[in-house]
Amino acid sequence: MKARQIHVICDSKLVVGQISGEYEAKEGRMKQYKEVAKELLKVFEAHSLTQIPRAQNSEVDILSKLSAEFPEHLSKIARIEELCLSSIHVSPVMNIQQRPEDWISDIMKFISTGHLPEDETRAKLAKLRAPSYTIEDERLNKRSYNDTLLRCLHQDETEIAMEEVHSGNCSAHQGPFSMSRRLIVQGYFWPTMARDCADLTRRCPACQHFQKAPGRPVVNYAPISTAIPFSRWGIDLVGPLPRGTSNNRYIIVVIDYFTKWVEAEPLASITEARCHHFVLKNILTRFSVP
Repeated sequence: MKARQIHVICDSKLVVGQISGEYEAKEGRMKQYKEVAKELLKVFEAHSLTQIPRAQNSEVDILSKLSAEFPEHLSKIARIEELCLSSIHVSPVMNIQQRPEDWISDIMKFISTGHLPEDETRAKLAKLRAPSYTIEDERLNKRSYNDTLLRCLHQDETEIAMEEVHSGNCSAHQGPFSMSRRLIVQGYFWPTMARDCADLTRRCPACQHFQKAPGRPVVNYAPISTAIPFSRWGIDLVGPLPRGTSNNRYIIVVIDYFTKWVEAEPLASITEARCHHFVLKNILTRFSVP
């Protein structure tokens, strides 16, 4: 626009006073904004600041109420500019997080320099796996059975790849085998791919909710020794227990093998006569002779 002079209208008395020097900027961020505003005003040959009441600041009020749903109409009457960052100058900071050494770094060091890790297990695995791998563009790749190069992923990359394949935009919450197969087809590889895919499937709430319940029981079936009710009984004595009513310390229990019907009675002492009386009263007279 090549403007040389600018007249600024603002409804904030505090901002106008701080830039003109009438007020002092005490807060740290306000001081920074004040310095930025003064630097921008130096671009013009002359400038002036006027403070007006908010009710009279109609032009800015209209612009603030314009709907962003009509960009073509808005672009004809005003210039649209989006500030992605703060106006205050901030020094750029790059967060650098170094990956820990893993199986990829072990194999790459062995292929490049012949150096093996000090740990015997890691050194043995690196030396054993190295013939199937190659380095392309500073990335480790595995040779597939058809000489296709599969890109090897670090641990943090494997989590992202599995999440995208399993529950991403084009996913279908497939099982572990389909996930690992799809990752290989896409050109990725890591040694624990099948196990990691199975672990992710077990942690997925949607997969656990809609998974088909197995029809077979967890334990093996127990054969039934008899198919006739009250034809075979098991009997046992429980105790000694803390003394209860009528000085009872023992319990005699019988159970039918087929119906699991239970008969029990407390005993003060274990005698042949009491056992005979219990069997006669609770089994023979009620269910006949087995």
